[in-house]
Amino acid sequence: MESKAIAEKYGCLVCHSADGFPTFGPTWKGLYGSRLTFNDGTTSVADDAYLAESIKSPMYKVVQGFAPFMPPQLPVSDEEIGAIIAYIESLR
Repeated sequence: MESKAIAEKYGCLVCHSADGFPTFGPTWKGLYGSRLTFNDGTTSVADDAYLAESIKSPMYKVVQGFAPFMPPQLPVSDEEIGAIIAYIESLR
């Protein structure tokens, strides 16, 4: 299954746009490699490790300015997580 199709399968693109405009969650365009600030004031780079962690435990680090709307945990396999991250990275 194509990376974008996996993101659609789990409903990711309902809340995360691919065109640069934030919706309920941060846009994925330009996200990969960017520095994020979270609601608790900490920061991180949106790299593979952060994105995988956010998919597995989406309420752990919520990006500043956004409410914690993500489902607590999706049944996403490691392979699917890798594909979603590759899709996000492609949206530079």
